[in-house]
Amino acid sequence: MKIFLGTVNIASLYDDLKAGFESLGHEVITMQKIPPNPIQAPVDINTYSEAEKMLSKITREHPQPPHKQQEYLEQFKDVTLNKAFKEACTADLCIFLWSSFAPDLSDVIALKQMGVKVAILFCGSESRVVPVENHYRKLTEAPQVGNPSDFTFQRILSVLTYVRLAEKYADVLLGATIAGLRPSYSLITTILDYEKIPCVVRKRDEPIILHAPSNRSTKGTEIWQQIFSDLKAEGLKFKVRLLENISHAEMLQVFQHMDIYCGSLKHGGKMDREAMAGGCASLSSYFKNTDLVFSMMNKDREILTERYKIQPGSNQENYLIEQHSRQGWYYTREQNPCIHVDSQTAKDELRKIIKDKDLRFRLGEAGRKATEKNCSPTLMAQDILDMVENPESFETQAKLSGHYSFLREMYSPDSQAEVELLNATTEVVKECNWYYPQGKSLVREGLRF
Repeated sequence: MKIFLGTVNIASLYDDLKAGFESLGHEVITMQKIPPNPIQAPVDINTYSEAEKMLSKITREHPQPPHKQQEYLEQFKDVTLNKAFKEACTADLCIFLWSSFAPDLSDVIALKQMGVKVAILFCGSESRVVPVENHYRKLTEAPQVGNPSDFTFQRILSVLTYVRLAEKYADVLLGATIAGLRPSYSLITTILDYEKIPCVVRKRDEPIILHAPSNRSTKGTEIWQQIFSDLKAEGLKFKVRLLENISHAEMLQVFQHMDIYCGSLKHGGKMDREAMAGGCASLSSYFKNTDLVFSMMNKDREILTERYKIQPGSNQENYLIEQHSRQGWYYTREQNPCIHVDSQTAKDELRKIIKDKDLRFRLGEAGRKATEKNCSPTLMAQDILDMVENPESFETQAKLSGHYSFLREMYSPDSQAEVELLNATTEVVKECNWYYPQGKSLVREGLRF
């Protein structure tokens, strides 16, 4: 099978997805439409680079003023994107991260008409409706996110439109957005090619702490630096390595030399798991209160149990329990040894781990085991292939989360304008086959589902 990955390599996910599909014997073609990122591994097709090469050639032969160069660059970008789309048309499966080729997803419709399966992976802010996200974060006691531009009518409309079109046209959804209405394969957010990460678990008297922000403001770097200074002033002995702007491949080799990883204080990410795979005790922010997470998962299970008339003790019930355990591992203290911290608790938690090298060792060992058990690219790649081939099957539905929708059941809109916007975008998906099986029609706080 030929698998096409585009159009933006967020968080080096191409590397993990490619590792999974290639381990199963499939061909993988990677494509990116933004300038090359020296931090990430090269892709097979970079349409932006190819357009710049075409521009460079023509301007060498026929010098052009800046405005003309920009016109040519835009034309050449269209040409190279069209070439990349033709490559996608030859694939059996296309997986789109961040965006597809066309803003209205008309390319997805065209691909499906040609018999190409399409999965869309929600990665982050492209699918994050910030007012809805922050309502959920407030309930789970996680830090708020977003900036003023994320709350504008136009921004919310743009994100919701993309989310609903993805829900309407994809064969399967990967990742998750709390504003979603269609169930998705959320486990993919923890995929990790741990075999590329050497693991050494240490018991040094003077630990080395790693902080490696991709963005200092969103990772809480200033707060961490103050914490490091305060703890040194208390007399604790440790070293700090602040690493920025190194390649992803280089970073994967760094963790084995560290003892403690201090991640984001706003929302955790892939590097938390990479650090655990490398044998580090990991501190990062995800959710302080996971009760809501598990209550929604339990309601998901109840919905599927009722829909499929599952009997207690049956093979179907056992399979459903197994899949829901896989989906929730990251929020289960028994399975995830990453220590939750925020700006208020980070100093106390870090102090404990610096002082207790036996605790660091246990966390390091547990972290590697957790990633090997839960993050396998091979298993997740097989899940994706099974789901796109049989999207309506019980097995696929059991692997998906979001049958119980936070937006549908719990979100409270702030204004009538938001109510109208949410209702208008919900209409996009109401005729889809998957829509009503997850619940009856509902009117709540002016919202119509």
